[in-house]
Amino acid sequence: MARRTSFSYQMELAEELKDFLHQFQDNLGEIADSYVNRGAQLCAAGMMDEAFDFFESNYIKVTVAKIQKLINRINYRDIRFVEKHIDYLERRLFF
Repeated sequence: MARRTSFSYQMELAEELKDFLHQFQDNLGEIADSYVNRGAQLCAAGMMDEAFDFFESNYIKVTVAKIQKLINRINYRDIRFVEKHIDYLERRLFF
């Protein structure tokens, strides 16, 4: 492992953060899928159609859309920032 203050060590940390953010996105996607599936299970188990339709329209779909928006934000802002930071460090490392 490189020294804690070196550019190569900083790149390692940034790569770890990038990997974490990708995993975080995957986890959020799985949670959204699980929520949708749980709703379908409740419907199949006999939840009243009217109650399920209301819950699905006003809660499940809204929450899943917010989760997707967060996933997109992580992809287009957080990960993009880390990638730019890695590029910066690479340029400094090989300067």
